Amino acid sequence: MFLTPDDIGELILLAVAAVLATQFAYGCTFLLLERTMLDFYDLSIYRPATTVFQKIQNIFQKGLLGSGYYIYTKIGKYNWFVRKILFLLALSVQRILSIGGTGTVLPLPTHKKRSKRTVPLLPNLISPDASNPQSSSSQTLPHDLISEEQ
Repeated sequence: MFLTPDDIGELILLAVAAVLATQFAYGCTFLLLERTMLDFYDLSIYRPATTVFQKIQNIFQKGLLGSGYYIYTKIGKYNWFVRKILFLLALSVQRILSIGGTGTVLPLPTHKKRSKRTVPLLPNLISPDASNPQSSSSQTLPHDLISEEQ
């Protein structure tokens, strides 16, 4: 298996899309359960965070679930109907962003033909050199793979 820069870019986009999709799903629960979810979020955040564990949990909560809480507290001054409409608009924007991260709306760059200079992530270090039957005890090392292909 080879890992190219294009593959790394795709993995980063998928990770961002997964976080945005989680934010969207949690936001949908805010839309339905409003006050219950606000109270749950308040209980799950340590204020002030004193230990490393509490700080890590706060980062996790704010990173994965914080956008719904943040948006809902900002629009909390409006009446119930306007608040629901504004939050529904915010959720639709989040949904578009989370779908766009997977390449469905925004196409990812096409793959070019992979060059022959790529080195496998885990080269087979035990197999003998097939081109030289006398060196059955020799091992193929990563630097040998690069120099043979040049």
